[in-house]
Amino acid sequence: MLLIEEFLDNCYEISREISEEVLNALIEYIEDNYEKIDDPLLSDVEIRVKLEEFRDYIIEAKKLSTQRALKRLSHVRGMVERFKYNFLTYSITCEDSDFAKPLDLPIKYAKGVGPAREKLLKKLGIETIGDLISFFPRDYEDRRKVIPLMYVRENEKITTKGVLKSVEKNKKGDLVIVSALLQDGINQVILKWFNQEFKEMEVKQLVGSEVYVTGTVKRGFFGAMEIQNPEISLSDSPERTILPVYSLTENLTQKTIRKIILDNLPSICNLRDLIPKEILEERKLIDVWKAYTGMHFPKSSFHYKISRKRLAYEELLLFQTALYLSKRNVKQVGGIPKSFSGKLAEEFISKLPFRLTNAQKRAHAEIREDMRSPDPMNRLLQGDVGSGKTLVAELAIIDNYEAGYQSAFMVPTSILAIQHFQKLFNHLTDLGIRVALLIGSTSQREKEKIKFALRNGDLDVVVGTHALIQEDVHFANLGLVIIDEQHRFGVKQREELISKGKVVDTLIMTATPIPRTLSLTLYGDLDMSVIDEM
Repeated sequence: MLLIEEFLDNCYEISREISEEVLNALIEYIEDNYEKIDDPLLSDVEIRVKLEEFRDYIIEAKKLSTQRALKRLSHVRGMVERFKYNFLTYSITCEDSDFAKPLDLPIKYAKGVGPAREKLLKKLGIETIGDLISFFPRDYEDRRKVIPLMYVRENEKITTKGVLKSVEKNKKGDLVIVSALLQDGINQVILKWFNQEFKEMEVKQLVGSEVYVTGTVKRGFFGAMEIQNPEISLSDSPERTILPVYSLTENLTQKTIRKIILDNLPSICNLRDLIPKEILEERKLIDVWKAYTGMHFPKSSFHYKISRKRLAYEELLLFQTALYLSKRNVKQVGGIPKSFSGKLAEEFISKLPFRLTNAQKRAHAEIREDMRSPDPMNRLLQGDVGSGKTLVAELAIIDNYEAGYQSAFMVPTSILAIQHFQKLFNHLTDLGIRVALLIGSTSQREKEKIKFALRNGDLDVVVGTHALIQEDVHFANLGLVIIDEQHRFGVKQREELISKGKVVDTLIMTATPIPRTLSLTLYGDLDMSVIDEM
């Protein structure tokens, strides 16, 4: 049994090179496998005719001269791509759609949703029609190929069919196992659900019924074939198709949510395609309406894959655009050009019991250059644990202090804040730099004392968690913010760090190795320094 897209994918792979040997292999594959195609899409006359034309175009190459035959071979991959885009995808028709409802319409007005279902959908975070059509499946149940029980193989995700037999529940300590038997008259497979006690009643109601079961086949402890935590549904929809599998809540079934989403899918017509047509064509991306259709009810695996690719591309494009606009806005506001001799930092370095590595020196020099610039610093400092990132950050704090500005050091947790405070306090106090700790457990009296000192310029450095942003903390002259582990703090929070109408310098430290290409994607608005020596 072969699906059309499997057949085409194999033809595509065989045709990677242009040679007589490859052509003969392709012709042999088509002659051996064309009749094995068993696909519900063959019921579409146009698809069947186009597939026959594709087959004949290649097989008839045997009658042509070598040059003309190889010319045909060179066309195969393009033909496969066009066939898949034209016939293995689809979109709902949006022209004159009377069923498209506004995306901001409350979910209670969606077709097929009453007061009871409204409450269930809201448990899933679905408040509006827009939320509903953006509630994408967590998986898919491919019923185009229903594998008989006798052909199930270990470690393969399959959909099979059989009659559900006995159900039982066993407890082994804290583990609850619900088991059932799936039979087709000759062969059988054990179904098991772990720590899903509610499945017992659900499955018992299906005993004696013919059901579809989807899951990954495993070999059990005693050698029998098992499908663990499978999806199970009545075989009351015999059409061979790809069914979406959604996250559920109690009293909401797959059948119900599929119907609700299908009935309201015309509302995707109110979506606006945010990607310009030229980019869609250049990147070979489908439009947003075909993508949303393919995410919920794909015509093929190919349709789902290109739908996901399209929406992922849009998400990254919007993210990059947001980063660009953020960087442009920050640049327009302007930074704080700092003037300092660097003598205080040199004094600090001279008292260290070790020498800075070349990587530390390079990173410090890059940070200094940023701090002296009229543009705000947005720099990512990357280095393994123990590479000396904190020492470089201390040097930046010293330079910032010498220029006459305060520093804020933000970390994800209170424990880290305490560790950093102790280190900074021990290292910087001898230079006359006043350091304080502000975390959630700091007493209210001490908090007010620290806030007052920061507001009046009596403190030079404060170490804390995101409370430094959330609580009503004001600085007399903030010039530098150091953030440990960027992923805990967003771009928006960095934009809030503005002092006296200017954007402060920001240094983000991370121990996570980030490839350059990924750093450009995730941290497109940041420059990067790497400490690659220990």
